[in-house]
Amino acid sequence: MDELKQVEIVVDGVTGVGKSSLVKIICEEFGLQPFSEMFEDENRLLHKFFYDREKWAFPMQTNFLTNRFKQYREAMKTGLAVMDRSIYSDRIFARMYLEYGYLSPEEYAVYDNLLETMLEHVIPPKLLVYLQVDTEELFAVYTAGAGPMRWKWNGNTGIL
Repeated sequence: MDELKQVEIVVDGVTGVGKSSLVKIICEEFGLQPFSEMFEDENRLLHKFFYDREKWAFPMQTNFLTNRFKQYREAMKTGLAVMDRSIYSDRIFARMYLEYGYLSPEEYAVYDNLLETMLEHVIPPKLLVYLQVDTEELFAVYTAGAGPMRWKWNGNTGIL
């Protein structure tokens, strides 16, 4: 069995904030291995979720959690990993779905039990970076047609 190591850095934040861009810069600068956010949805659960959120929230979120767990374990094998999102932020989405009524309290309890069990089998990263952006600024980027891949890193101020 491969020895598991601590992931160097996890970069997190809302969609479009520039996580992937920062991961790329960090990896190039320090010679680390990037792990882009894994998005495997072989059963089209996200698509189904948009049509019936209450029915599909639990299987979709459980599937994403499982994929994030697998990816995090893979990143732990290298030890020199920088991740774009990870299992550590997954609970945010599940809590939001609970608050919106897409997950029942029982489904959330099952999800939370699974997550806690998985977390017993991973080592927290050395550093977790959370990128934050003003909602109006993010919306302006999207409405201008730039989309999430157009953020420019300002190396002088450290602000996106």
